[in-house]
Amino acid sequence: SSAWSCLPNDSIRSKLVPAMESLLSRPFHSQFFKHARLGSPTSSLGNRHEHASTSANVVRTFLKTLADLRPMPALDTDLLLSVAENYNCWHEVISILEQQHTMVSTISSTNSQVQKLAGTYMSAIRHCYWQLGEGSLWLALSYKACQLPESKWAISLDMHGMVKEALEAYSSLVELVDNSDASTAIQPSECEMSLWEDRWIELQKEMCQWQVVADYANSTSSPRLMLETAWKSQNWEKVKGLCAAPSLVASIEAGDPTIKLSEIFLAIVDGKLSDVENLHAQTAQLCLHKWQLLPSISCGSAVHVSLLQLFHRLVELRESGQIMVETSNHSSGRTLPDLKNLLSAWRYRL
Repeated sequence: SSAWSCLPNDSIRSKLVPAMESLLSRPFHSQFFKHARLGSPTSSLGNRHEHASTSANVVRTFLKTLADLRPMPALDTDLLLSVAENYNCWHEVISILEQQHTMVSTISSTNSQVQKLAGTYMSAIRHCYWQLGEGSLWLALSYKACQLPESKWAISLDMHGMVKEALEAYSSLVELVDNSDASTAIQPSECEMSLWEDRWIELQKEMCQWQVVADYANSTSSPRLMLETAWKSQNWEKVKGLCAAPSLVASIEAGDPTIKLSEIFLAIVDGKLSDVENLHAQTAQLCLHKWQLLPSISCGSAVHVSLLQLFHRLVELRESGQIMVETSNHSSGRTLPDLKNLLSAWRYRL
C-alpha cells in the first residue's frame, strides 16, 4: 500500500489495473486453491483447517490488500464476482464493491455513466448477498435501488412476509406497465422490472401455484424453470428431454447439484436402480464442492441451510433407491423385504 500511495498520480495507477485484473483471472490459481483446501498431508486436522482457511488462499489475500489501497483501484465487477464464486472470497469482494459504490455515489453528478456505474456496483452487491442466501439483505438493497414508489411498496410487503399482498402488488405493477400508453406510462428501470419478475416467480412458488409458474416458464422458454415445474408435476418425459438441454448440461459442468438431482429422480422412476448410487455419488461431490466455496459456517451464512437441506434430500433419494432394490429382489420370491431400519429412520426424521 505504501508503494501504491507513492505513485505520482492516478493516471499511472490506472495503468496498473489491467495487470491486476489479468493476474486475478489466471487459471493457475485454482490449482493452489485446491491444494489449500486439502492442506498438508502431514499436518493435524486442526492445523490443516487453519492452513486452508487463512494463509494459503492467495487470491483472498490479494483482494484484502486491494481493499486497503487508497485510492482503491476499480476492478471489473464481473471479474470480482467470478473470483468470489470460484475462490471463496465473498466477504472480500463485497467489501470492495461496497466501497466502490460508496465512492461513486458521493460524486454529485447527473452524468448517466456515473449513475450506470453505481447501478452496476449495486447489482453486483445484490448478487453476492443472493448467492449467500441473504434474502432479507437482498430485498433491502433492492428497496434502495428502486426508484418507483410502487416498487418500494411491493418490496415492503414482501419484506414483512405478506406473500399474497406482495404478489398482487408485483402483478399490478406488470399490468400497469403493459396497459399504460406512452404519455402516462411509468418508466421502470431494467433492475426494477427484473426484480418484479424474480419476486413474482418466487412468490408464486411459495403459494404453490406451479401451473401458473409452468405456463410462465413455457412462455419464456426458461429451461431451469421448466425443469423444476416438470418434476413437480411428475412430467418425467419432459424432465428427460430438459436434462439434455445444453444450458442445463453447462450448469452441471459448472458445479450446480440441483440439476443433477433431477437425473436421480429419473433413474428411480425408470427403475434404473443401478444408476441411482452412481448419480448419488456424483451429486454428493457437487454439493461438497459447492460447500467448500462458501464462507465458514461460523459466519452465519444462510446459504448453508439450503445446502444442508439438499444433502437431506440426497439421503432420502438414496434410501428410496434402496427400498426399490429390496422390493424388486423379494418380489420374485414373493417374500416381504426387511425395511424396518429404513422406515424407522424416516419416522425419527419426522
